[in-house]
Amino acid sequence: MPNSGRNGRFSRARRPNDHLGVTVVAPGGYNPLRYNMKVLHLFSNTKWTGPAEPVVNLCATLQQRGIETILACSPGPHRSDSSVARQARAKALRVSTDLALTKHLLLRHALADILRLKRFIETERVNLIHAHLENDHLIGAIAARLATNRPVVLRTSYHGDGLPLTLRTRLLLRAYTDGLIVCSKKARSHDMESFSFPEDRLWTVYGAVDTDRFNPERPAPDLRRRFRLSDDLFVVGVVARIQRRRKFDVLLDALARASADAPTLRAMIVGRGTRMREVVVEPALRLRVDGRVVLPGYLGGDDYVGALKALDAIVFLVPGTDGTCRALLEAMAIGKPAIVANVGVLPEVVRDGVEGIVVPHDPRQLASAIVRLLRDRDLRRQMGSNAHARVVARFSLHPQAQAVELIYRTLLPKQ
Repeated sequence: MPNSGRNGRFSRARRPNDHLGVTVVAPGGYNPLRYNMKVLHLFSNTKWTGPAEPVVNLCATLQQRGIETILACSPGPHRSDSSVARQARAKALRVSTDLALTKHLLLRHALADILRLKRFIETERVNLIHAHLENDHLIGAIAARLATNRPVVLRTSYHGDGLPLTLRTRLLLRAYTDGLIVCSKKARSHDMESFSFPEDRLWTVYGAVDTDRFNPERPAPDLRRRFRLSDDLFVVGVVARIQRRRKFDVLLDALARASADAPTLRAMIVGRGTRMREVVVEPALRLRVDGRVVLPGYLGGDDYVGALKALDAIVFLVPGTDGTCRALLEAMAIGKPAIVANVGVLPEVVRDGVEGIVVPHDPRQLASAIVRLLRDRDLRRQMGSNAHARVVARFSLHPQAQAVELIYRTLLPKQ
């Protein structure tokens, strides 16, 4: 059992909702400083990919709410600032790059990081470690137990289907973890059963996106004009790294099937990958839909927002390395109806018939869903409006941070 008896505080703590993808109202007059709250977030990756942006957004929003927040991440190659560090500093976060925090376990770096982190915890009087990835969970958990002030250890998992069943994960959750946040109900059930993790210290907090940036009223570049997509065309979009496992074969097969009844149908695939020719280009040629596929590559900044605004619907078949499915939420925030597969967190985010259509990994049913939205303008407008409202209410930054803050307050003793 994970330290549930230390000072008896977990047995006496008020249990929060186990599902916190909703707005949680803090008690009137609550002041985070009353809890002596100083939180150190750990992120063991240098790249602005996967859960990196959600972590930085969460830290920045928690800081806006008055919680003293520090982000420790890798310095990147040649000891220069990594992409994560640069983005975090741009949001006025306090950032430490004194640890190696490699993505994968390297024993020499890990041992040095544990000792440095122990000293940092003691010097800064950190009382909560919030780990976000596998390697920083290990380093943070051990350093916390070695530190004289013994901070609480909280882990967020971005695995939509649950944490991997490894010996390291079992050991960390059993002996070194005081709380666990997951991003879907499915992951919650998996982790509670697979690791016998206590139900009262396991919470579901869905992903969140910046609804100011992804606002349907916010101006953005006209990507339809740039890629010569006339107004009479119906454009479905996919935002994903181009890999075999992302089910592009299902998408292209569905596109070929739907095109017979829908000559105005086009697909825009936003992303990059070393296997683009093998995974997308050659299959599209074989299926004779190559003229219906637009490949803009990776898009960032306002161009990315413009690409989402150019779509008539978003298609999302497989969660990526960020199991919260951020790209799906971003498109929904802009007001796009969604067609999603019945896997992971996807059917929890998109309610079938409300914000979009939920289908299995079957090209026939995917084609049918695409044609249904193409033919029914009123339906897709209503679903798009529902999608925007749902993201603003349940998947935006402040409701997420408020839910995480409540978890912090549950784990930490009052001063």
